[in-house]
Amino acid sequence: MAAILNANLFVLSISFSCFHVLFCTVSAQVTSARRCKWNQLTILRPKGVECLNCPECPEGQGLVPQCGSRITADVSVECVQCEEGKGYSDKHDFSSCKPCTICDPNEETISPCTATQNAVCGKCNAGYYRAITGDCHPCSWCCADSKDDDKEKQCSEQTGLPANQVCRYDVSTIKCAPRTNSTTTHAHAISAATKPAYSEGAMAYGGKMEIMSSGIWLVALVGVVVLAVCVLIGILYFNHQKNKFLFQLCVPRRPTQAISDPPSSSIVFGRKSSDGQTV
Repeated sequence: MAAILNANLFVLSISFSCFHVLFCTVSAQVTSARRCKWNQLTILRPKGVECLNCPECPEGQGLVPQCGSRITADVSVECVQCEEGKGYSDKHDFSSCKPCTICDPNEETISPCTATQNAVCGKCNAGYYRAITGDCHPCSWCCADSKDDDKEKQCSEQTGLPANQVCRYDVSTIKCAPRTNSTTTHAHAISAATKPAYSEGAMAYGGKMEIMSSGIWLVALVGVVVLAVCVLIGILYFNHQKNKFLFQLCVPRRPTQAISDPPSSSIVFGRKSSDGQTV
């Protein structure tokens, strides 16, 4: 019994030692991984973690992978040329290529985005104002019930716009835009530079609304077709069950053959027949 107890204690001590070594190894790896700084790459190796200083790249190139990443030893670290119009790097450092700023279609583009410089956007085009979201919206026509709060100061300060075309563009003012030249005399006062910009914005927003409307009609049409198919299947099934029931009623059932009485005979048990013989 003592030998068995000693053996169990020996096995338990060995297991505890292995667990302790494993725990210390994992802890050492985690601790060593945390030693890497924000300007270093953490390289994971089978025997531990290595910290590599991020190399610097010239202007127009970005570091791949991004500095501060955790990578394996087989991943190559290099400077990659920024893609024209999509990314840029304007400094000689270890940063990756930064995404280019995309100017609004109705916004002035002072300079495009290059590999070494971000795009520079200017003010909104004539007939537009910069909304709170940062986008350029067209100056809309004010409705009869529009309030002073509906008017946009950026539109009022522009020259060449009609006096009534100074409201913010939203669902409440879309319906107030003139549809014909005879609707209002202010429609003829739009300058040649302002009219195309305003028309393009109205067409863009109108196109979005037409796409939404067509999508709703398409969903409604699909629903009607599915409903019609379901109703047709129900009618066919009902007629089938009805015809089956009528067929069972109309077709006469085959009568069961009744068990007939045994034919009469002149033989009577225990008595003599007509020929004088006893049965």
